[in-house]
Amino acid sequence: MKGLILQKARIRRTIVSCQRRGAVFPHTLITGLGGTGKTVLSRAVAEELDVPFVEYEAAALPTRAAVIRALMQGDKMAREIGKPLAIFIDEVHRFDKERQEALYYPMVEHRITTKDGVLEFAPFTLFAATTRPDALDAGSFVTRCQNNWHLGRYDLMEICDILRGIFDNWGITHGPSEIKDIGRRCLGIPRIANNLAAKVRDQIYYRGGDLCVLPSDITDTFNLEELDSIGLSEQHRVYLMSLYNAGSRPCGLHTMSGLLSMSTSVVEDVIEPILLSLGFVESTSRGRRLTEKGRKHLIEECALI
Repeated sequence: MKGLILQKARIRRTIVSCQRRGAVFPHTLITGLGGTGKTVLSRAVAEELDVPFVEYEAAALPTRAAVIRALMQGDKMAREIGKPLAIFIDEVHRFDKERQEALYYPMVEHRITTKDGVLEFAPFTLFAATTRPDALDAGSFVTRCQNNWHLGRYDLMEICDILRGIFDNWGITHGPSEIKDIGRRCLGIPRIANNLAAKVRDQIYYRGGDLCVLPSDITDTFNLEELDSIGLSEQHRVYLMSLYNAGSRPCGLHTMSGLLSMSTSVVEDVIEPILLSLGFVESTSRGRRLTEKGRKHLIEECALI
């Protein structure tokens, strides 16, 4: 993927510049579908910089006070080590405006005013990851991040490289056609590639015999997991079918959540993103609507008339 190569080159440039200037790495917003490597990339940058790295899920910091406490704990660690802290917050779009605002002054001025007075912070780097950049305060929070990185879906060649490495590590032999067949069902997501490879491995051990990937292992795995020709799951198809049945009438998030018997957060963060990225669904002010591309895929997969 040309974009990934360029992204790595930009990151390398900034790392080297910071090292030679003795500067703290700039605050960074990382967007992309779940499983594309936002956490891994942030951790890798911290390792290259040789700085302490702490991770938080946004849900683990439910209040402004919790955000401030996390910053204080990280600041204490950084001061003890004598190196600037790299703090990673995943799914930062779950922060309401108050929690986003709790980061503003510490990020830029390294201080924040509380009811107990002014708290000072040593310079640090924030890595804020999200699958929903549209839910962030674009005018304040986003503009405080000098870097804005996007990790898109990987191309088939890159996914196949990942799969080969996984099976080689397990000591399972494989052929190029089998690897490509698995790769086509990974939706361009490394995490899905790892999970699907594990299921194929389990199928190999289940049948017994030689530790090699056979076409039958792949077919059996796809059938058991109910994956379609591009790797969409039954949940994805139910989602698409719900929109198909709705015709031209848009469906709201809560309606889709009820139809799928899932929480709105799961629908919004797990089911919808890949369908939106594939162009199968469009999100409008009135709700979700099936696109012509999504309709065509559903008709072909489900033999609809």
